[in-house]
Amino acid sequence: METFEGIDTAARLTAEQARILRAQGVSFAARYLVPEKCAKALTAREAAALRGCGLALMLCWETTAKRMLGGASAGAADGAAARELAAALGVPAGTLVYFAADWDVQEDELDAALAYFRAARSAVQPYGAGVYGGARVMRAMCSETAWLWQSVAWSDGFLPITQVRQYQWQGSPDAKALAAKVGAAVDLDCAVSLDGMWLAEGTPHQSPAATASHQGEADEKENEPMKNWKEFLRAAGVRAARTLAQTALATIGTGAVLSDVNWAAVASASLLAAVLSVLTSIATGLPEVDGRE
Repeated sequence: METFEGIDTAARLTAEQARILRAQGVSFAARYLVPEKCAKALTAREAAALRGCGLALMLCWETTAKRMLGGASAGAADGAAARELAAALGVPAGTLVYFAADWDVQEDELDAALAYFRAARSAVQPYGAGVYGGARVMRAMCSETAWLWQSVAWSDGFLPITQVRQYQWQGSPDAKALAAKVGAAVDLDCAVSLDGMWLAEGTPHQSPAATASHQGEADEKENEPMKNWKEFLRAAGVRAARTLAQTALATIGTGAVLSDVNWAAVASASLLAAVLSVLTSIATGLPEVDGRE
């Protein structure tokens, strides 16, 4: 499966750094959508420079690591603030904002995190909402959003439900090597697609809703062979059962009494006929499944 390489960083990047990243095969940069007074905040100038050099932008809201413990009231405030900032930057409606749970969230903290996320998701509209965190957060949030960004931390392996994966921290050899070329500390990420990101300049924006629809069509097409196989088993089973019953009736005969029936012979002949029916269905196909009737 094709993936897109990316980075996340708290550093404000220049156009020259963006060009270096693109030359290294990086397709997107995750940057912080937070008030500009924060040193890590994405600015309009930076956004224009990065997108102009061909990088897609992935937007992340995080003011403090454990902000989600503030529950619904904190989520509503942060969602509204993220919405205003995105609008001021000119971010297209439908672009995703990932809200971060940047600590090892425990089971007894999940209720607060869920309340936070639900409120943030509602308040950030018309933008979409995703979530960043470890495996426990991904499992808890997967029923709330399809847009999951899993951290290498607090995770015993990556979950198949995630769309974006932060697979190396700043201290890892590959991340340090890239940071030396770029001149800024970076974590390494990969994504199954660029859907929901603020795409590079000149690239048509596609909302996550449209992408989800296309993905649903693709999944349906991919699952079609399995649906056909299940339908075949059902039809072949019905045909074999009918063959078994018909053979049993013929073997017993209409004039026999119960004590005269050789039940072992009836069972043997009927089961053999059912097996032959199934083998014939496999060899020649079934009209009701193949569309011939």
